Parts: sequence; C-alpha cells; structure tokens
Amino acid sequence: HPKAAVWCAMRMIRIGLKLNIVTFNSLLNVCAKTGDLGFAERVWELLTSCNLRPNTITYNTMINVCAKAQQSQAAEDWVHRMRAAGIEPCMLTYSVIISAHARANDLERAHALFEELDASGIETDSGIYTPLIQLCSKNHQVDKVEAYLSHMRLRKVTPDGKAQSAIMQFYAKAGRRPRGEYWIAELTKQGQPLGQRPTGRQATRS
Repeated sequence: HPKAAVWCAMRMIRIGLKLNIVTFNSLLNVCAKTGDLGFAERVWELLTSCNLRPNTITYNTMINVCAKAQQSQAAEDWVHRMRAAGIEPCMLTYSVIISAHARANDLERAHALFEELDASGIETDSGIYTPLIQLCSKNHQVDKVEAYLSHMRLRKVTPDGKAQSAIMQFYAKAGRRPRGEYWIAELTKQGQPLGQRPTGRQATRS
C-alpha cells in the first residue's frame, strides 16, 4: 500500500539511512498501481528533500501515475518537467501519455503526440499504435485505422497479441473481418518486433 511504503521510507530517513533513486522509483511504482497521484506527489517531495536526481524511470513512473489517475494534462505537465530537467522522453514516455489521452477520448492530442514521436526518430513498437486503434474503433473512424496500419507497415512494426486483438475487434465490429485478417497477415509477415525508421518524415495525417 502506498501509505505504508511511504511511512517506511520516512522512518528509514529518520534513523539516518540513505535512500537511493531506485527506492523512490519503487515507491512511485506502487502509487502507479493504485493511481494515487496525491501520494506520488508526496513521494516526489520526499525524493527532492533527499537531494536525489530523478532519472528517466522516475519521470516515466510519475507520468504513469498521472495516466492511471486519468489526469492526462498532469501527465503532459510532467513531460515538460522532464524536459526541463534535461531528460528527453523515450518510447515508454510517449506510450504512456498517448494511452492517457486515448482513455480521455482525445484523439486529436493523442495523434499530435504520435506525430511528435514519429518525427523524433525514436523506434516504436505496436504498443504505441494499439490505444490509437482502440480509440478510432470507439469512434468508428475506419480511415484513421487504415492510416495507422499503413504506417505500421511502413515502419515495419509487427503487432503483438494486444494489437492484433484490437485490429480484429475493430474490423469485426465494422463487418469487415476479412480486411482485419488481411492486415494481420500483412503486418505479421514482417517479423520484426520493433519499428525501423523510414526515409524522411512519413507520419499519418488526421
């Protein structure tokens, strides 16, 4: 439980034990599991009081806490703080924040972040595309799903089980199951779990 974990950490500090950033990352991860943003912020205050420097994992975990708490704007604010600290977002950062906006039914912002990721040169996997496909499915946006799948093919991204399920559910719901089967076959024959950059900037467009 987050409160018990923080209490233990505070007790360790009082008796003179020095905590490292790994300990605080673990504490934030506990908060992420429950979506307890308030306690995560208390952990962060405790972290800074120990004069420790947050790393990529620390920021990503805090962003994940915001996402679990359904606070997509707070998640973006932490990305800004991450950059201000001289740490660039990685694929996991984008995956978490895109998912947060997808859960908030904000395709415009989720897609804008997708394009930002695409322009960054960071390699991607199917976890980036899955929440976008699911959101488009929810809003019956066939053209956008086709655009994302075409982009996956361009980037040579092989869909994992969750992505394949999202694709098939979308096309089955649309009464076009054979089209879903086509895309699964088309993307899985690439056989590469991580995307590769195409030449130039070739992002999908809204």
